[in-house]
Amino acid sequence: MTCRISILLIIASSIVICGCEYIDGVFSKKRNVAQNDIKLATLEDRDLYLSEVQDMIYSKNPSDSIIQLNSYIESWVKRNVVLTEAEDNFPENIDITKLVEDYKSSLLLHNYRQILIEKELDTTITSEQERTYYEANKSQFKLESKLCQGRIAVIPEKAPKLEKFYRNWKKNDSTAVDTYLEKYAVSTINQSDKWYTADEFISFLPHDVFKQADIKKSKNLQKNHKNQEYFVKIYDVLDQSDTAPLSYIRDNIRKLIIHQRKTQILNNIEQKLYQKYLKMNRIKVFTKE
Repeated sequence: MTCRISILLIIASSIVICGCEYIDGVFSKKRNVAQNDIKLATLEDRDLYLSEVQDMIYSKNPSDSIIQLNSYIESWVKRNVVLTEAEDNFPENIDITKLVEDYKSSLLLHNYRQILIEKELDTTITSEQERTYYEANKSQFKLESKLCQGRIAVIPEKAPKLEKFYRNWKKNDSTAVDTYLEKYAVSTINQSDKWYTADEFISFLPHDVFKQADIKKSKNLQKNHKNQEYFVKIYDVLDQSDTAPLSYIRDNIRKLIIHQRKTQILNNIEQKLYQKYLKMNRIKVFTKE
């Protein structure tokens, strides 16, 4: 609270002294020169100045800007209170300089590696490459839950010729079924090549009528619920621990292929650089025999 009162007093005093035009200067994108800078908060040997935060103040409304400013100051104070405590209680046996250097090296390596990868990475993946990777690594792609492919149609119970429709449905007479559904269906799910988890598929149906146990391969179901007829056809079922179909894990395979390529690119680059520096006699290794 004291911090907020202080900053409000600073802003208010500055407005009185410099006039209303000062508001535009305080919250503009331009940095004040050092001698004109305003100290906003102090925590022992740490200071926060207006020039450090004014680029973060995005509101054109002075009152909103002050709120944003106060919020940032409070955040700065809290962060630096913890930092001060961390410094005061930092274990003596830990080399902070080495930690900083290690972190700096990690950042440099990560960013430079990303630059190298972007220059050489080919993100094009063909269907044949997907299939080859899939066949070579099938044992890695075991299902964690039951999958199914199926079709659902919801039709009002008073729709005409439902029995005939159901006969065509069971016979897989797609022409007759599609014509009927286009005319009478309330809703349909007809992506016969799409795999769903059993829970996903059941979620499209009334829970008090259909159960996961109903999901069996080559099964046709018809059940009534709240004046509507639900028709379900299960084309295929894969049980937990079966090998996942390629179409279901295609996105994961593409990510794995890309990761594999990135790793290979980095390995090649590191080896080339290693040989280059060896030839230039820039590497010296000292070992004890």
